Amino acid sequence: MPKAFAAAIVVVVVAAACSVQDGSGGGPPDRSPTSVPATSLDVPSEAPPEPESVGLLTIDDRAFDLVADCFAPGAGEVLVLAVGENVEVYVEAFLGSPYLAIQIDGWLLEPSIDRPFEFSIDGNVVRAGEILLVRDLDLVSGESTAAGTGTLVVECRTYLDELPESFRR
Repeated sequence: MPKAFAAAIVVVVVAAACSVQDGSGGGPPDRSPTSVPATSLDVPSEAPPEPESVGLLTIDDRAFDLVADCFAPGAGEVLVLAVGENVEVYVEAFLGSPYLAIQIDGWLLEPSIDRPFEFSIDGNVVRAGEILLVRDLDLVSGESTAAGTGTLVVECRTYLDELPESFRR
């Protein structure tokens, strides 16, 4: 039980006990306050609001909770910018040219060019699974360093109206 909640219960119980008649039969009980009223500091605060859009990124055995901004620049297209603890994710779930970039531990991870990957958009959920991730990708030679296998799921609960300035076409 949270300490603040327990303290609030003790204040209520003590206040109720102090307001009981003393048994002298001298009339109605004294209704003057017997203790300082509980302040907002004694009452547990409300839970923080749930983020608008959320996601989960897994890379091998590591999992990262994400808070995301989703944009819908065109029919069947979704752009996602998401952040988590020590991770940033950029997603272009565009028809014909999907792209994923993950910034983590000082590395830029991208899908391998050797194995194609796809996003699915079902309702407001963007999914990409079994993505072979690499770092140090050289687009000319195709050489890279393996960085694990990843999956991504983002639930776009709302969409922002305008793309960030740097992404406008």
